[in-house]
Amino acid sequence: MSPNCVVFLESEIINRCDLEVIFCDSEARAETFINRITAGVIRAPKKLIILNTTGEQPNGAHDTVQGLEVYSYDYVYALGEKHLVPAVPPAPDSTYVICFTSGTTGTFAYFFQQNLAT
Repeated sequence: MSPNCVVFLESEIINRCDLEVIFCDSEARAETFINRITAGVIRAPKKLIILNTTGEQPNGAHDTVQGLEVYSYDYVYALGEKHLVPAVPPAPDSTYVICFTSGTTGTFAYFFQQNLAT
């Protein structure tokens, strides 16, 4: 696939899923997503979490770029440690994964926890 096709597919899937949070492995990849969001190519995300940061981005605890909240994973992890809640085990009908199919229907396939046990 061409790079332009990959960008289109990523953007289309993110928009159709109405993803509110995107995890990025690096600041460079986060910058790519930020550029797509500010250009209006991707419209849904409200938060972006960077797993491996060098300290350049986000600034301090977190940064905001045109309404998009950008966090380091370390910040989110520390926040979770301060506000622990009991784990909630999944029910058999809990969604395990949503798979976007690239066929002619342009629909999603849902896989549930109970499918893993059977």
